[in-house]
Parts: sequence; structure tokens; C-alpha cells
Amino acid sequence: LASESLSRDKVCEKIPPVPPIGRVAAAVLQRKVDATRKIMSQHVGIVRSGDDLGAAYDELSTIDQQLDDLVDVADAAKSPRRDEIRRWAEARNLILVARLVAISALRREESRGAHFRDDYPLPRPEWQRHQSLTVDTLVEAH
Repeated sequence: LASESLSRDKVCEKIPPVPPIGRVAAAVLQRKVDATRKIMSQHVGIVRSGDDLGAAYDELSTIDQQLDDLVDVADAAKSPRRDEIRRWAEARNLILVARLVAISALRREESRGAHFRDDYPLPRPEWQRHQSLTVDTLVEAH
């Protein structure tokens, strides 16, 4: 029995500790979500331009960094509740998807279907294809 406990302890030593997230105020996260929605509505709507899409991507990247900073400055003495972690993760996912949509639209230099680019008003045959993006795309875009 003692040897079993020792083995578990040795295994646990190899597992890095999870950094504390702390308590993040719901109002702060909601402001980030609201700002993301506003940016998407204003700059990544049906009628788009490269300048607007670039500005949207930059603003969304800033919000994403601010969300990371919330974790870094959180009060480590308090452990987060499950609903706080869920709320933070949902905000993070929303921002990541918004950034992917913005970078995808910025890279597509044409108008297609209902999405119109002021700076590229006509469809282009070479863009008649699907795009596949991952979070790694966001790292490459920096």
C-alpha cells in the first residue's frame, strides 16, 4: 500500500501544476464579448474592405491579448469556479473564431456571393475554392 502511494506521488511530481486562473469578473468578459460583436458588425459585415478587415483583425488580436492578460493578473489566491472557467473559455472561443473569420475574409481578395469587397468588387475564378484555417494561421498572421 505504501509503495502504491509512493508511485502515485512520483507520477504526480512529473505533472506540471495548472496555473491558477483566478476570478474574472463576468462584466469584464461581457465587455470583451460585446466589443468583439461590435467589431464584427462594423468591419466584417456583408460589405467589406481590406482596410476594415485589417483594422478588425488588429482590434480582435488586441482583445485576445487582453483576455490572456486577465488570466495573468487574476488573484491567484482564489481558485476559479467552473462557471468562471466556462465563461472565460466561451469568450476566448468567440474571439478566436472572429479572428479566423476576419483573416479569412482579408485573404480572400474578391467578392463572392453575398460578401462584397469594396476593393475587389468582382469574383475571381482562382478564389472559387474552400479555405482551411487553423489557430496556427493566427500565429502566422502576426
